[in-house]
Amino acid sequence: MKNSLKANAKIIASLIALCTQYSVQAFPDTCKISEFLEDHKIEISDQGDMLIESEKNALIEAANRYVAFLNHLGFAEEHPCPQEIFSLCTKNCKKIRNGRLLFERREHFADQLITAKEWIGAWSIDVLDLIVSVESRTAVIRYVLSTQKEGNLIVFVILCYDSNYMIYEINEVHNKIE
Repeated sequence: MKNSLKANAKIIASLIALCTQYSVQAFPDTCKISEFLEDHKIEISDQGDMLIESEKNALIEAANRYVAFLNHLGFAEEHPCPQEIFSLCTKNCKKIRNGRLLFERREHFADQLITAKEWIGAWSIDVLDLIVSVESRTAVIRYVLSTQKEGNLIVFVILCYDSNYMIYEINEVHNKIE
C-alpha cells in the first residue's frame, strides 16, 4: 500500500464509512490510519475510487440476488425456503407495499410471498432500471412484473441494506399497466 494518501473528499468519505463500519471513534493521526488500513487489509488507491466502486458493486450484486430470488419463485412449484430469505434479509426486516406495512420480521416474508402468489399467480420480472446509492446503502429497482392473473404491473422497490448487505427494509409501489 502506498504510504501517502491524497486528502480528497472521496478518501475522507471512505474513511468515515470505515470508522462507522468498524465502530472506530476517531483517527488521531495519519500513522493510525495507515495501521488501521493494514490491520483490516484495506487498500485505498490514490484516486480514492476503489472502495466506493467496491461498495457500489456489492449493492448491485445484493439487489440482483433479490431479483433472482423473486424470479425463481415466480414459476417455482415449491414454497419459499426460509434459508434463502435468511440469506437476503435481516431478522427485523420489514416490507411496505403501497404505503401499507406487510410484515416486520423476516420469518413472515415467506407467508407474504405465498399470499402474493395466490393473488397474482405465476410471475416473471423484467428489470428496467437499477440505481444504487453507496451513501444511503440503498438500491432502487424499477421493473415490470408480468403475472398470470393480474397482467403486467410496474413496480418500484427501494431496498435498504445494512453494512453486511442484508435487506432491512423493502418498500414497494405497484401500479397496473393499462
